[in-house]
Amino acid sequence: MGDGKKINKILVVGLQGSGKTHLVKKLFEERDKYTLVIDPQKEHEGAPFRYTPKHTDFEGISKELEDVINRVIIPNCNKLENKKQYTEALNTIIFDEADLYFPSNKKLPAYATSFFVSCRHYMLTNVITMSRRLMDINYYIRNTADYIIAFKQSGVDDLKLLDKYSKGAADIMKKQIDYDKHNFMIFDRSGNVEIKDGWEDLTNQF
Repeated sequence: MGDGKKINKILVVGLQGSGKTHLVKKLFEERDKYTLVIDPQKEHEGAPFRYTPKHTDFEGISKELEDVINRVIIPNCNKLENKKQYTEALNTIIFDEADLYFPSNKKLPAYATSFFVSCRHYMLTNVITMSRRLMDINYYIRNTADYIIAFKQSGVDDLKLLDKYSKGAADIMKKQIDYDKHNFMIFDRSGNVEIKDGWEDLTNQF
């Protein structure tokens, strides 16, 4: 986040009201003034930088985001090959309601694939992707996330996916993750799972 911490790609999922937006605001938006949020539902009014797409259909919003990524985001991010790193570069990009433009039932647009690959290998930028349901987000984003933070999920297909990424995660979700308590589980690319009570538990990790 601009302070020497590891750059991460994080997927945050959770039913409406489960706590995912609050976590993202507290953990990233309020701690880093160089954060940009793609905010289709206008839920991030206090974000340092915010873009609300004008379109709501997949084709329209996809074209908009291609322009925003290529003309605004990429030019304002630090790259590994740059000899000079700018202190005012974007450190974190948040894609809220990402299932609207990176849905599981459509191929990830070429511009988006290129962006996510660049973020992993060349750009010094955290990428946070948000969706209500795990199954609704494009498989590439699910499969390449460094961490998945999962608030309450209840759909059969969502629970099956949780088990795919971490054996036994579905049972943990059903028995230990409580919608009203806003607790969540976090697992890494190796399938290690931890249960957390609140965003404060992650302040030293991200």
